Amino acid sequence: MKHLKTTALLFTILLFWFRLPAASQTPAKPLANYNAIVVEKVTIEKSPQNEKFPEGYDAALQRKIIEELRKKKVFADVIDPLIEEAFKRYNNPPPPGERRVVLWTTIIDFKPGNRALRYAVGWGAGATKIKVRFVFKDPVSGEEKLMTTAQGKFLGFISVVGSSRNHAVNEASGDVVDALIRDIKKNR
Repeated sequence: MKHLKTTALLFTILLFWFRLPAASQTPAKPLANYNAIVVEKVTIEKSPQNEKFPEGYDAALQRKIIEELRKKKVFADVIDPLIEEAFKRYNNPPPPGERRVVLWTTIIDFKPGNRALRYAVGWGAGATKIKVRFVFKDPVSGEEKLMTTAQGKFLGFISVVGSSRNHAVNEASGDVVDALIRDIKKNR
């Protein structure tokens, strides 16, 4: 009998020591209860490096996020608070059964790259890079549900006919949005 008590005590100590979570304590998917998302205006973190981010491409990134969320039907409803009709919906209580999460997007690092290096050297030299932080918050409680970062790169040098001077930024942003969609699906 004494041997069983000693074994039980050692087992309890080991569980406490390693803090093994019980099966019921596994974290749920943080975005599972939400069926609508509000995509807030993209912001750019203040830093000397980010001053080179092309003007207007933050709004383009927000539009790309909204388009892809709608196209891939990740949420039943995708709300753009910058559009007047959506703004009215956003500021009113959600209809019964709608649970909203708010997506805050911040560009935290930008490297414009060098087109000449991409042409001459290749192999990733002169790549355009963009790093973005995504924060999902519950609008009622204000609680942060999920925070993730994604980085996009444009390594290419081929210009599409009629493409803009900032084609590389568009392509790198596409990588970021694809990573966002994967993270959302993983956490729903």
